[in-house]
Amino acid sequence: MLNSRWIQTHLRLRWIGVPLFFTGLAELAYAIYGLSTGALTWHVVLWAFGATATSLATFGSHTENALARMQALKPAELTQSMRAELNWELKRNRTATLSLSSTPGTSVIVTLLAITMHTLTIVTLVTQNCAGC
Repeated sequence: MLNSRWIQTHLRLRWIGVPLFFTGLAELAYAIYGLSTGALTWHVVLWAFGATATSLATFGSHTENALARMQALKPAELTQSMRAELNWELKRNRTATLSLSSTPGTSVIVTLLAITMHTLTIVTLVTQNCAGC
């Protein structure tokens, strides 16, 4: 069903990517530190990098889904903030904005992948650093 409530959901879900991104940066810094001390191996750094990257993708995919759906609705069906965001994106890069397509399944998969990558990284950081505790 195509309505502004669906768009609002994606606009809210995109903000999950922000704390995930900063968590990823902390994981990445800690993994690099652990690598430099010899406590961790390269694969943990790569997982932390992947967690950080998929966090950015979470924000982007939910934003693009919302923008794609906004274009399908009549301007009167959008809230003022939705119209403002759509107009800003159209001014910034009209061709790219008009070529967006809605892929809600992909957004959910990317979000779950980001959370899984973070979980894997955090568990590995904790267990490998506390192996001798």
